[in-house]
Amino acid sequence: MSNESINKFQNAVTRATAAIGVKASVFVGSAKLKTQIGTLKNEIEKLSLDLGKNIFRLWNEGKVDRELIDEKCTAIKKKYENINKLNTEIEKLEREEANIMGVKTKQKVPELGKKPLFSCPNCNETYDTPVKFCRKCGTKI
Repeated sequence: MSNESINKFQNAVTRATAAIGVKASVFVGSAKLKTQIGTLKNEIEKLSLDLGKNIFRLWNEGKVDRELIDEKCTAIKKKYENINKLNTEIEKLEREEANIMGVKTKQKVPELGKKPLFSCPNCNETYDTPVKFCRKCGTKI
């Protein structure tokens, strides 16, 4: 084997190793952020249920507490804002990976209050742009 062939092989191995490192780093970073998003979604669900129960209880007693409603709604809104920030961080990681790997992306983060267009039939992860596979569970969409 010639030195040129050996150098080409070494360069190919080096590029492949770097690509694996980048992909692993992005995967781990995205997984952590998605875990945080899942936690926030669970907290939103609990707050929403608590809000509904309290509103009904107060309505039933004839004393609606606007302060309690504002407090719970503000907490829910802040969690949605945190989810949007985490989605932006995930998008940034994906753009960085794409730049490093030489791939172009068109990912867009859903805005608060806007419904996503696509969801995974398996885990219900939502996307506002079409994807072939769910990033959360890997199911083909």
